Parts: sequence; structure tokens; C-alpha cells
Amino acid sequence: MKNTVSHNSIHIFSGLRGSILLLTLITLIGPVAEAQTNYASTSSGNWNTTTTWSPNGNPGSIDNVNINGGHIINLSANAACRDLTVNGTLNIGNYTFTLNNNFNINGGALVTMGSGMLYFRDDVIGAGGGSFNC
Repeated sequence: MKNTVSHNSIHIFSGLRGSILLLTLITLIGPVAEAQTNYASTSSGNWNTTTTWSPNGNPGSIDNVNINGGHIINLSANAACRDLTVNGTLNIGNYTFTLNNNFNINGGALVTMGSGMLYFRDDVIGAGGGSFNC
């Protein structure tokens, strides 16, 4: 005896019941949204050192970052964030820094670059009197 699959069993997502089943599956196993985190520097250090930030961790492309006054943050690899506020110093060096949304460099703040690149994916909003050293 040969195993066969009926034509009707292939269309489990057809009709109203199928639509409800599909919607339920999408809801239960759909993509998990990442949570955005607000990071603030706690001391000078490397961008990718978890103890440089509060909360401890590494800021990513969807996170908001504040570099506090008096702190010098150095890139030691390519990095990205959503919103960036610089009140201290950000040394991009020879790496690429991608800014996905808002940028604010306040008075007395400094962003320095070696042969690296500062890439803006959106509008630059707010330049509060800080300096770039390229």
C-alpha cells in the first residue's frame, strides 16, 4: 500500500480557521523585538567595555548613548548607536561609527577621528557648540 497525502491536508491555512491558525502562529513565534537601552558613561574607557557604561553592557545600534562630561570614550572596534549625546570626548580613531538617529555634541565636548569614519543614517539634530577634530 502506498502512502498518499490528500489534497485537502495541504491547504491547512485556507479559510477562516486557517487564517486564525496562521495569525496565532505568527503571534506566538513571530519576531522578538529588541528592547532599547539608555546607556550613560560611568568613567573613561573603551566603547565595548561593559563597565564603561551604566547599565553594564555594550551599546548597540538601537540604543541611546550619553557620554558624560570629563569622560573619554575610545572606539576599539566599529560601533553604532541610535541617539548620541556627547558631553565629554568620543575618539573614533580608525574605526567606523554609525549614528542611526539624533546627534548632539554639547559645549566643551569633542569628537576626534583618525582615518575612521562617522556615518549618519538620519538627520543630524542639534550641534550644541562642541568640536570635531578630524
